[in-house]
Amino acid sequence: MHRFVAIITLLLSSKIIYAQKTILEFKRGRKVISRYWEGAEIAFLGREGDWEKGVIKKLKSDSIYIRPSYVRYYLMGTD
Repeated sequence: MHRFVAIITLLLSSKIIYAQKTILEFKRGRKVISRYWEGAEIAFLGREGDWEKGVIKKLKSDSIYIRPSYVRYYLMGTD
């Protein structure tokens, strides 16, 4: 019985350890300006001067994967 409890505890603790997420931080000097993680919405100004908006799907050490969302502008607001 004790072996079964030990195995279950080990499996659950490995899931908790894996649950730590990769965080993308923007800093100015030593001060953190903003933080983003997988599943968070992000908006930024692209090279052509257009605003891009989307949800972060995956963060790696040198790459960001974003699922774009399109914003439509109307006279009464955005959609």
